[in-house]
Amino acid sequence: MSDLSLRYLGLESLDDSHELGAGLRHLDLTGNRLSDLPASLASAIGLQRLYLDENRFTSLPAVIETLTELRDLHLDGNQLSALPSTIARLAHLERLCARGNRLESVPEALGVLRRLVDLRLGKNLLTSVPDSFWRLKGLEILDLSENRIAAVSPDIGNLTGLTMLDLGHNELTSIPEEMGRLTGL
Repeated sequence: MSDLSLRYLGLESLDDSHELGAGLRHLDLTGNRLSDLPASLASAIGLQRLYLDENRFTSLPAVIETLTELRDLHLDGNQLSALPSTIARLAHLERLCARGNRLESVPEALGVLRRLVDLRLGKNLLTSVPDSFWRLKGLEILDLSENRIAAVSPDIGNLTGLTMLDLGHNELTSIPEEMGRLTGL
């Protein structure tokens, strides 16, 4: 089995006794009542897309850091207040979506995820982002909308690959002139 969808089933937990197997590539657990994931998920060593949107996670389950082949991680609409620095172990991550949580900060370690092309952190409680963000030169989509960000570093001009940037509904009073280098917008 390579794709498993268990969307909107009202699941409160997953049985730890079932290994999902190395062949699983896509797991969609959107719209349940999950607050943790079983350690047996580590057996899905080939998992590339994991959808955990609209659950009850308050922290990122530790088993996720073992899923080193992940390309897409979707965490929208949970209750996360932070992302752990161990997220940097997901070296293949291309898309990280964590909109609509309670994130007050994101780790500096996020800046080592050089394969990220799509980063969506809108609708959180962020007041700033780490300087390492501005080294993510492969980013094409950056959503920081609906946060509490008051200033953006001039280093945002380094993200010349951006084709979509959303800073709307923040507390910005000005934008750096270096944004003029973002000619793909």
